[in-house]
Amino acid sequence: MSIPKIIHYCWLSNDPYPELVQRCIQSWKEKLPDYELMLWDMNHFDVHSVPWVEQACSVKKWAFAADYIRLYALYNHGGIYLDSDVEVLKSFNDLLDREYFFGREHTPDRIDASHIIEAATFGAERHHPLIKRCLDYYENRYFIADDGTFDTTVLPHIMSEVLNEAGVLQELLPMECFSPKNTRTLAVEATDRTYSIHHFNGSWYSKAQRKHVNARIKLCRLFGERIGTFISTIYAIFVNLRYNSFKETVARCKQKGKSLFQAKKWQSRR
Repeated sequence: MSIPKIIHYCWLSNDPYPELVQRCIQSWKEKLPDYELMLWDMNHFDVHSVPWVEQACSVKKWAFAADYIRLYALYNHGGIYLDSDVEVLKSFNDLLDREYFFGREHTPDRIDASHIIEAATFGAERHHPLIKRCLDYYENRYFIADDGTFDTTVLPHIMSEVLNEAGVLQELLPMECFSPKNTRTLAVEATDRTYSIHHFNGSWYSKAQRKHVNARIKLCRLFGERIGTFISTIYAIFVNLRYNSFKETVARCKQKGKSLFQAKKWQSRR
């Protein structure tokens, strides 16, 4: 079996495609003319069939609903998933004879950078067990907790955990393949190995996250990545306190701490 020539993508809101999304989809058609494009929207997926998806959609957190749907699509059909803000530079044909492929996300300043998966571009053959294990994470899981807070665990961390447990993290393709855009400065560092560019549109960002990201980009350009990221991290705490409750801010800090602890644990096993 091999990866079929199917591109899966999600668009769950009724909003028209922004210019960036239109440009990205056009790049798929130009670079992948013999691939089928399979759109997953409210008409093609029953959002009420999965509690996580239903709750995420109820509060218009489309990206978190799409985290499940992309896994569902690949498991049941096989193919390649692309975020709507992914620009394709060349064909994926030379990757199709694999059982699956994943790449690293461009997170250069993070301790877990070598372990974080780029969930905007990945592929697998139909019914692959690794995709099933990622899907299983969402079984009996709710996006909205009893106290009203959201479970904003992002898919790259979930997938990284699954691949680490399966012992295949070392198979990740380098970040230049699918994630050559520096998230700190927005500079694109594409090479001849680059298949696609994730533009990190961040449609799922809250107001606080959007302010933090915009500030981080400016600070990194002004002071360099290390100092800029440090200053923006302090700034993020105050922004979160402004837009969120103290409980939500603490929860976000705990989540960050958990991912760092997990990264250290992974590094100790290498």
